[in-house]
Amino acid sequence: MGLIARDQKRNGIKYNGFFGMFDILGYKDLIEHNTLDDIVDIYYNNILNREEPAFAFGNSHTPDLSPSVQAEKLAFSDTFILYSQFYDGENSIEKLQRAFAYVFYSAYLLRFSFDSGIPLRGALCFGEYYVDKENICFLGSPILEAYNASNKQNWCGAVICNSAYNVIKEILRNNDVLDYIHQMRESCKSKKCDCLSDKDIDELIIEYKIPYKDYCSEKCRYSKENALRWDDFACRNIVGLVSEYINVDAKKGDVSSYQGIHKIVRAKFSAHNKDITGNDIRKKIEETSKFFDYINNNYSRQFVIEKPPSSSKHEVPLKIKKLYA
Repeated sequence: MGLIARDQKRNGIKYNGFFGMFDILGYKDLIEHNTLDDIVDIYYNNILNREEPAFAFGNSHTPDLSPSVQAEKLAFSDTFILYSQFYDGENSIEKLQRAFAYVFYSAYLLRFSFDSGIPLRGALCFGEYYVDKENICFLGSPILEAYNASNKQNWCGAVICNSAYNVIKEILRNNDVLDYIHQMRESCKSKKCDCLSDKDIDELIIEYKIPYKDYCSEKCRYSKENALRWDDFACRNIVGLVSEYINVDAKKGDVSSYQGIHKIVRAKFSAHNKDITGNDIRKKIEETSKFFDYINNNYSRQFVIEKPPSSSKHEVPLKIKKLYA
């Protein structure tokens, strides 16, 4: 009988930071309705090459921090994992920048993947957890929290769990951070700058009735929580810079109406031969369309990227939830 090694070498690191989990909606159809060669092409052309620019842009916002990489990632089958580290001794402004890069990356990932016909749903959490990259081992309560929160959502989108929301809220209450954000906004006004930066992290998070599966019926149950914005507001500052990564569908539908939005969302869900006839997936399409319609009516008048906004002034949406208020 062979001996069992009792002391496996531990190569992992304990993290204290953000942890996010995202999964592909319609993954089963993607696998069943395409050849293996087609699936490989879809992954490389429509998933991995969307993940890389999203990761790069998220990190590029804070190049002066050390280390400058604000998040690490892992892609496996239908799951994307995004995690980051808060470092001891950093001040509140540095933590703000790290948090912004992480939230911004998540918004990019959702939008780029959606535009490529790969809708995702996910959850952003915060806490202590253990990562062994060599053995692909993740342990800790944020992993369980992200898995549970992501798996039961009934749309393409992401929830900001309380563990992550409370950390961001605490950062934004810091007096040094408030002064820093005020200075940045005043600077943007004088320069007529319309690009997102870490002053806008609160505008990437809105309060919304997130749809969850009701396992006792085919209806959704709704919970008013904090949702990630991944509409054009998150992507406007890269229009024209990375147009090769964005699939523009503005000419295919009138996005000023729910019907136009629903048409575009349905097309994204059905891309790559995915079946959208089932009640479950149709409900996800409906809830995703309702989210964008809500954004369109309450925050932004432009759902699909076609060209940069005609106005160079940054108009702060009236109904944005201010975390530091």
